[in-house]
Amino acid sequence: MSRWFCIFLLFSLPLTARPYQVTGTILGGEGFQLRWVFAVPTSLDTFYAAVAIPIFNTYTVSNLDSGSYFFAAYQDVNTNLIPDLGEPFGFYGGTLPAPLPVDQDLAGIDIELSAISQGGFSGEITYSGENTGTTLIVAYDNPEFTGTPSGAGFLMNNTGNGSYTAITDTQATFYALAFMDLNGNLQYEADEPLGVYGGATPQSFEVELPNMPDAINIRLADADVAVEQPRIGALPEGFMLGTPYPNPFNSETTIPFVLGTDADVRLLVYDLLGREIGQIDSGRMASGTHQVKFNAQGYSSGIYFIELVVNGMRSQQRVALIR
Repeated sequence: MSRWFCIFLLFSLPLTARPYQVTGTILGGEGFQLRWVFAVPTSLDTFYAAVAIPIFNTYTVSNLDSGSYFFAAYQDVNTNLIPDLGEPFGFYGGTLPAPLPVDQDLAGIDIELSAISQGGFSGEITYSGENTGTTLIVAYDNPEFTGTPSGAGFLMNNTGNGSYTAITDTQATFYALAFMDLNGNLQYEADEPLGVYGGATPQSFEVELPNMPDAINIRLADADVAVEQPRIGALPEGFMLGTPYPNPFNSETTIPFVLGTDADVRLLVYDLLGREIGQIDSGRMASGTHQVKFNAQGYSSGIYFIELVVNGMRSQQRVALIR
């Protein structure tokens, strides 16, 4: 009788969601120094780390609960076990970190590292309000904060306070702002905490190797607090085409992109000669983050260009199809 009672108890125990794993390849970087991957839940209450297998540069992040995660990778050039400015670094999603939903085991989640000649900046974010959420730091090449962002970073907690490092796509003059993304759509809304480097008059700074700015400090303020801030609309106002993954790919790849506003969108395919040879998707799409599958059935092995057309403006990414 006791044996059957134990069996009943065993099958009566509540089932918990099994942990998942995410695998992929870290692309780019130079030399043999280790490449690391970090998975950070969008709740920003913990993080997971894994080191890529040397030479092959493949990684596995295990024991992930169901949810959405930010993925980032870097090459530890100076072997101090933390990402530093000047080291190759990259987000899943491209220039801006894109959340990756994890509700099953995922493969082919590749992350491309920036070239070491690209730049970055760092500093402190402070906030005295009561809101919590992901704090994004975004760099633009103009004080109006219009167009496509040129770099980004985020805090590793949800309090709005802490140190950050942001990566830029080039060495140039930039302007930076930070905002707390309360609704998770990766763009600034008028009711969200906001801060600008320089305050009401955005201040520029130079990103240039080897000495990159390390004191780009920004104070967040709630929308209902009477502080002098420049007027800023939804961010980004334009759009951003992320890095397709996996790439190279065998039959299907995912194309991530972000829209700053509702827009008419077309995703097109071009060959190496610049000829339009296919359309992946088109139509009116809402602002926010999107991921579209490209099934290359009927295409031969080779190099292709994916073009995102938004209200007449264009951006391209190269992909390699290997049969």
